[in-house]
Amino acid sequence: MKLHVSHEFMGEPTDAKVLFGASVAKDLTDNADAFPLLPHSGVVIGEANDLLQSTYIFYVKSGDSGKGNFFNAEYDWKTKLTANANYVDTHANGDLAVINKSGYKSTSSDSTKSKSVAAMSDLKSHGNSQLGTSIVSSTVKSYAGLNAYLFTVANKNATVTVTGNQITVSMAGVIVFSIILNTRAAANFYGLTSLTKMDASAAGFNTAGIGAFSQTVEVSVP
Repeated sequence: MKLHVSHEFMGEPTDAKVLFGASVAKDLTDNADAFPLLPHSGVVIGEANDLLQSTYIFYVKSGDSGKGNFFNAEYDWKTKLTANANYVDTHANGDLAVINKSGYKSTSSDSTKSKSVAAMSDLKSHGNSQLGTSIVSSTVKSYAGLNAYLFTVANKNATVTVTGNQITVSMAGVIVFSIILNTRAAANFYGLTSLTKMDASAAGFNTAGIGAFSQTVEVSVP
């Protein structure tokens, strides 16, 4: 596969962003001759990175009073780092040596088939009265390479089973809900309770989250 400049830095925690930005600023400054039409010089990137760091430190210490300045600094940082990444990607045209001079990371040169993800770890879930009543907050340890995380809560009397991409919830031996996550616009539900009627619907999912559900269609399970 042709190498490109990776944009994974966009999703890194702020501390990691600052370390990455400092590295890019230094390498772009040291190798300025290699990037003659760079949108933002290494010095400018360094200034944006310093501002991100200082506003983040203040935000952590002061809370909401520093939130606005931090968000603005982060947006500016992302805008400038992304503009440079796009330029380096075009300028390098797949040359790893050129990408390395910029301080950016390259994408993989190999295409590998995705593997089933191992069970999430460090699950924490608790009622969150700070957000209000009827709210439960859940977190897991972050996992590199995921496009999304699926969280569930269920009635204590419910049984939740997973078969492939199908998640099924049953109560007293009767299936009351089943969901399939699929990359295609079609799906077969297996193991449903025969001779029952159910309502079927579908929704899209992208980086913005789950879209609106379609109108339901009544289906008779054979």
